Amino acid sequence: MKKRTFFQGLQGKLLLYFLLMSLVPLLVVSIVSYQKAQKSLQNTTRDMLLDMASVIEAKVETKLGDRFDDIKAWATMPDLVEAVKTKKYAAASEKLSALVKAYDDYKVVMVFDADGNFVAASDQAILKDSTVDRNQSNREWFKKAMAGEVFVEDVNYSSTVKDTVIGFSAPIKSGGATVGVISSRMSWGIVQKMVEEQKDGATGHAFIINREGLVISHPKKDKVLKENLAKSSDPLMVAFAQKLAKGEEAFADVTWDGVDLEIQVVPAKGSGDFTGGGWAYAMAMADDEIYAPILALRFMVMVIILVTVAIVAVLAVIVARSLANPMIKGVVFAQAVAAGDLSQTLEVRAKDEVGDLANALNAMVESLRNIVGKIRDSSGQVASASEEISAGSAQLNRAAHSQASAAEETSATMVQMAASIQTVAGN
Repeated sequence: MKKRTFFQGLQGKLLLYFLLMSLVPLLVVSIVSYQKAQKSLQNTTRDMLLDMASVIEAKVETKLGDRFDDIKAWATMPDLVEAVKTKKYAAASEKLSALVKAYDDYKVVMVFDADGNFVAASDQAILKDSTVDRNQSNREWFKKAMAGEVFVEDVNYSSTVKDTVIGFSAPIKSGGATVGVISSRMSWGIVQKMVEEQKDGATGHAFIINREGLVISHPKKDKVLKENLAKSSDPLMVAFAQKLAKGEEAFADVTWDGVDLEIQVVPAKGSGDFTGGGWAYAMAMADDEIYAPILALRFMVMVIILVTVAIVAVLAVIVARSLANPMIKGVVFAQAVAAGDLSQTLEVRAKDEVGDLANALNAMVESLRNIVGKIRDSSGQVASASEEISAGSAQLNRAAHSQASAAEETSATMVQMAASIQTVAGN
């Protein structure tokens, strides 16, 4: 029988056929399902991050809106206005101290006269601190307040209270004229705590950046007021920061500190009269955590495919052997018959078409045996007749020889008689 590789034979071809017929649909379904699941998970994650970013935005903006309303209300309190107008600053300090005690959010509340001089404070230690600038008329917040605006200063480190704060300032008016400025400093640690508490899973975290791209709140305190996304070496991060500076809701898939993150950002919407400071509230989560279920699904699909391959391969080999082995026996049987060996019988127990083929081959060989047997019998009879004919021919040959001898003798006798007659006639 001709030698061939496994996959050139019937078993190999059947194995490949079964594998292709089972794996191709499975792979197509798996790939489509994986992509749909990935897209669905991505959309779900974006919605989740958007909701959580909106939650932290609402919390912080509400807190800032309340403090904005505080400074507006305090600037119009008759007792405080009168104390500043009459320059009874001790009474003003007492009033400010009472206000701070009623709230837990403030580090200090201060009053400045129309010239920017520091004249009253809720904390007398700060008021008497010689390192504190006694005149702050050059500060932006003071100028804005003197111009009649309720101003919210961005997050900064205050040398007055020696802490990171956010400032609220409002004009103190009497008779339509601005007689001073009231300014409060809220500890930024309050907002920082809100941000740190807004987390999800192992890597989900919130952070806040201002309109310049500066990180003003983050669970990693070493980034606060130190890292500016707009100055990042990553062009994607810079483009992301530029979009945030426009006050747009945005989504980004970026790498930050070597970690692939998906970030959803919502702009500040303000609260009440407070229109917001132009900040962006972000919620981020690592891709590894987001797509962990997809990776688990992919692993499961791979396991299912491998198990399916093993099962299909085993079944294919079994089926292929059940088909190929009888055919191989049939080929060997046919080759033996072709070589003249009619003594064998093809042993196949199959009851299918292969069994029918084996029975037909056996019947064919049986017929050949009968034909050959008959030929042998006829040949024997022909040989016997030939031998009898040969014997008859030999007898005829011997009889012919005897007759020839007799004829020769008769001829000789006739010659002698002729001679004798001639002799008698001569006499």
